[in-house]
Amino acid sequence: MTETAHATDDHANDHSSGGHGKNRYDDIPVGKVLYYGAIAVICTLLSFLFVKGLLNTMTSSFEAKRQAQIVESPANVEIAKQKKVLEGGEGTISIEEASRKVLEKYGSH
Repeated sequence: MTETAHATDDHANDHSSGGHGKNRYDDIPVGKVLYYGAIAVICTLLSFLFVKGLLNTMTSSFEAKRQAQIVESPANVEIAKQKKVLEGGEGTISIEEASRKVLEKYGSH
């Protein structure tokens, strides 16, 4: 057999190409490739959305805890007490009453 006849015989007995002499890359099942590609895209998108939702939940939880720490800090508690006193809350008296008490205690100079 000659080399040319041998090459032709190989293609004729090639079952992957259907024995019609087509090239092997024509046997790619395009439908299956598109199907599995679409499934891969959907799985990737769902994974991305899940991780994004998880990140948003964790971020909002962290921000809420941080805000609670800031609001309930000792400095903010003290500031709130001082504002309450300045706004006429507990322990405040009028200027007239304070003046009278000072004069009673220290007398007039």
